[in-house]
Amino acid sequence: MWFHRQLGEILYKGCGVSRSQTGLRQALEQVRALREQFWADVLVVGGGERLNQELEKVLRVADFLELAEVMVLDTLDRRESVGAHFREEYATEAGEAKRDDGAWCSVSA
Repeated sequence: MWFHRQLGEILYKGCGVSRSQTGLRQALEQVRALREQFWADVLVVGGGERLNQELEKVLRVADFLELAEVMVLDTLDRRESVGAHFREEYATEAGEAKRDDGAWCSVSA
């Protein structure tokens, strides 16, 4: 499905392994715009007389759009670099990940 691929591209570019506040804000705007377009343009083929797998796919993509927004918002909120996810604004002088376990030793979603 086209919307699913678009969402993947947005998240890969803006909320991937290396992230920045600017990229995350752009990704948030793009996810929200894609969700609006999705609900305006989505077409579900098939009928209601039996199980409609196309409807299942559409609803799954709708869930992914919601999850993507939560992921980007959570990443914007988290002001540190940790694990494999690197926030460009939160790096040491040597370019290493700068953790803040005192403030972020939790899940913020």
